[in-house]
Amino acid sequence: MPSLPRPEHVVSVACPGDPNQGATRANDHDLVKLVSSGYLDRLGFDYRPASPASTFREPSKVVQAYRPPGT
Repeated sequence: MPSLPRPEHVVSVACPGDPNQGATRANDHDLVKLVSSGYLDRLGFDYRPASPASTFREPSKVVQAYRPPGT
């Protein structure tokens, strides 16, 4: 069985990109238009941005493992 990385190790590794700003995109993702256009509201979908608490079973471990650059 392959050795997979633990979530806290993955989250603590900085993304490539501008070291002062983090990873950057040239444009917003196309799916952002679903939120900004009101389409999701018309469908009755309550959009909430992802957070450690809504994504991970033990969010405190992920938050502790993440150290922003310069801290």
